[in-house]
Amino acid sequence: MKTPKIRIREKGATMVFVAIVMLVVLGFAALAIDAGILYTARNQCQNAADSGALACAGRLMAFANMNPGAANQARAEGVAFANQNKVLSTPVAIINADVTVDLALRRCRVCVPRTQARGNPVPTYFARIWRNSVDVSACATAEVSIGNTANCIKPWALPDAFDDVNANGQYDIGEYYAKGVTSYGTNYRNNGHDVGVQLI
Repeated sequence: MKTPKIRIREKGATMVFVAIVMLVVLGFAALAIDAGILYTARNQCQNAADSGALACAGRLMAFANMNPGAANQARAEGVAFANQNKVLSTPVAIINADVTVDLALRRCRVCVPRTQARGNPVPTYFARIWRNSVDVSACATAEVSIGNTANCIKPWALPDAFDDVNANGQYDIGEYYAKGVTSYGTNYRNNGHDVGVQLI
């Protein structure tokens, strides 16, 4: 007596495997393409924020007295420069509230948001089955500081000039040096004097 053979139908099993593989491929595509797009958008937001912060701080340099008027003008400058940039071919649209001016520290902070709250999030493509868009933003801070003095920057300072009496090329005690008289930018060394150079 023969035992009956049980046949298992395998029809349609390939379809399941293809669906699973397609889901994995779609996930990798989403990671590669959408992550690249989001990274690009983030860099472009950062460029716009950098531009706005530098323009804002640059405007602050023009004011001797820090007052609310100075802050408003610097803020407007930051907004104008940041808005000249684009993020994924869409113009940046920041407002005055995105620029913070600290007059005490002479500092400007500019933020460039591409968010759902602003109505301009960065759209996704392959990842659309999970999320239609992603919020991306970047901030930059620039500060004005006085740069007319320096301490101990040797050997990166430009050498200054002095009257090299013994013509040894080195500054010796007693040799004549006067800032604005023998130094660079004066006519002292063009009048027949032996001039040496020294890092002052």
